[in-house]
Amino acid sequence: YKGEVVAHVFTPINQVDFAADIAKIRASGADGVWAANGSNEILTQLLMAYGGAGRRAALFEPTYLLHRRLCWLTQTEIIERRLGPPFEIDGDAAAWAGGEGAHVVFVCSPNNPPGNTQPLDAVRSLASRSDGLVIVDEAYVEFGGESALPLVAAHPNVAVVRTFSKAFALAGARIGYVLGSPVVVEDLERVRLPYHLSALTQTAGVVALRHADEAVAGLDSIRIERDRIVHALSGIDGVTVFPTKANFVLFQPPGDAKEIWRGLLDRGVLVRDLTAVVPNGLRVT
Repeated sequence: YKGEVVAHVFTPINQVDFAADIAKIRASGADGVWAANGSNEILTQLLMAYGGAGRRAALFEPTYLLHRRLCWLTQTEIIERRLGPPFEIDGDAAAWAGGEGAHVVFVCSPNNPPGNTQPLDAVRSLASRSDGLVIVDEAYVEFGGESALPLVAAHPNVAVVRTFSKAFALAGARIGYVLGSPVVVEDLERVRLPYHLSALTQTAGVVALRHADEAVAGLDSIRIERDRIVHALSGIDGVTVFPTKANFVLFQPPGDAKEIWRGLLDRGVLVRDLTAVVPNGLRVT
């Protein structure tokens, strides 16, 4: 799409245009769309607006490590609840977050690194039980799972965060966005830096959206390979494989994961060592 990107550069695109294009694709109102330099910046801005010193964020572990780091960077106190397999947020976990009075609640679906999705009823329960902002990180949703976007209309304290980095394979362009209520967007406008999103970045996003069907056409082959790996690993004695809807597979080998990681690397196979997040856990992307 290089020629098309160059052509668009000479026809200036602004944040309003970009938000309108995202809204068309995602069946959302443009006044409830906010884009920034990757979903990480979106998450940071949400914590700046709703977290910060003297405020608390609820995490359901194991989950995306950056959520914890961004809380630390914004001086947001962390409260956490560890979930066991299949790592789903149930009624008790939702009640816990509401009872703790969290100002921000993180939900990752599909979750990273487990790969499981969170039930929409769990997100709905969290939004109903809490006055805080429920951030649903859907970085991997194009690979599988059900989006929480339909909940936003009835629950304005739900914000759905997406990225161009995974399904669109545009990690280097640094484009993320949030779909939420206009009030959430107004709050983000108060904390963002001036001119935070370049015209080139927005142009890349607009072109990607106009070629969305082509961009996601290859996802079926990824899902087929993912399911093949799940089936193959499940057939190995002593291996525990966790259900996944993302573009990766988390598993626990029968032996020491760190030794197996090294053995695979010595054979030219690189997997992720996630033993610090899930006991004896390795992840195939």
